[in-house]
Amino acid sequence: MKKILMIGIPAGLQGMMFSIANVCIQSAINSFGSNAIAGSAASLNFEFFAYFIVNAFAQTTVTFTSQNYGAGEVDRCKKVFRLNAAAAAVFVLGRGFFLRLYTTDEAVLVFAAQRLLIVTTLELLTSTYEISAGAMRGLGHSLLPAIITCVGSCLLRLVWIA
Repeated sequence: MKKILMIGIPAGLQGMMFSIANVCIQSAINSFGSNAIAGSAASLNFEFFAYFIVNAFAQTTVTFTSQNYGAGEVDRCKKVFRLNAAAAAVFVLGRGFFLRLYTTDEAVLVFAAQRLLIVTTLELLTSTYEISAGAMRGLGHSLLPAIITCVGSCLLRLVWIA
C-alpha cells in the first residue's frame, strides 16, 4: 500500500496542478474576446489528439519499463525514448483543413491556427518529459517526475501567459 501511495499521490497531485494551470490559461484566453475563445476551442480538439498520443506512450512506458527493469533487461528500457512527433506535425501542417471542420469564420480561424501552431509544435517537448516521467514511475520513482511535469506543464505555461 505504501509503494502504491508513494507513486500514486505525486501523480495525482500532478494531474490536479495541470487542471489548475488550464483554468488560468483559459481565463487569459477569455480576455481576448469571443473570436479568441472560439478559435481556442477549435484548436483544443487537435491539441487533445496530439497530447493523447503522447500520454498513451507515457502510460505504456510505465508498464514497459517496470516489466523490463524487473526482468533485468535495462537495455530494453532505453528503447522507450524513440518517439517522434508525427501526430503533432500532421496537425500543424494540416491546420487549415482540420480547423475548417469546426469553423469557417476567418477571424476565429486566425486565433485557432495561431494556438494550434504554437501548442502542437511544442508537443515534442511535452513528449520528452511525459515519457521520461513514465519511465521513472516504472522504475518506482514518482515524486521527481511529478515536480518536473508541474514545472514544465504548469509553471512555465503560467509564466508564459503572464
